[in-house]
Amino acid sequence: MLLNGKNSENFAGSLLTAILLTVLVWFITLKMLYTDPKIKEQNEKLEQQRIARSQFVKDSKTYVDESFLGIYIGGSGNELKENTKVLLGCSANSLYIGNLSELENIIIPHKEITLFEISGEGTVTTNAGIVGGGFGVEGFIKGAVVAEIVNKATAKTSTNTFMRLMTGNSEMYFHISEREPAQLQILFSKIFVLLNASKNIGVTSSDKAKSIGDELIKLHSLFKDGVLTEAEFEQAKKNLIS
Repeated sequence: MLLNGKNSENFAGSLLTAILLTVLVWFITLKMLYTDPKIKEQNEKLEQQRIARSQFVKDSKTYVDESFLGIYIGGSGNELKENTKVLLGCSANSLYIGNLSELENIIIPHKEITLFEISGEGTVTTNAGIVGGGFGVEGFIKGAVVAEIVNKATAKTSTNTFMRLMTGNSEMYFHISEREPAQLQILFSKIFVLLNASKNIGVTSSDKAKSIGDELIKLHSLFKDGVLTEAEFEQAKKNLIS
């Protein structure tokens, strides 16, 4: 249908009005997005989440080669909630715990760990436990075949490994279904070595202190008995302590 001059002008005017209204609505909506306190707060929250997610990924990359999933099942002295899924990992100098719910990282230097335990039965397979049987050889064979089929169909495999971690002010327990206890013993070998070395140093220091104490008692006894002069006693004591 052809438009005459007047209709053409009306159509152009209506189109222009529609465009102006669209632009106006878009402008008002955009302005609301930046001025509405609730929307502004929501945008800021989203930005904070983006930054937290970016930092979480950045920190976790250090441990990605040796990381695995676990569940925090309890403890004290930390902000983790029970049944929180975590990413666990180990580097040369620290143990990593990534809170997947809050996108927060917990980095624990090996030297701050005072106790570390790995336990659990590892991977276990269970089934219906049906034993084959029947009358005669043929019945026994048929029963055994059926039993094997049923047992395979009902077989379930699960891995239960537990990790206990303590520092000077916290204790954490984790359940891990992705690693065997032996695998974690190897992965966290450095922690066990450091704890053992620290224990031996403590024992050595204790023995040394006890030995010095015994020698001082002996020297004092010799001084009281007149075997050593006061000057000799003081010099011997100084040599022993230094």
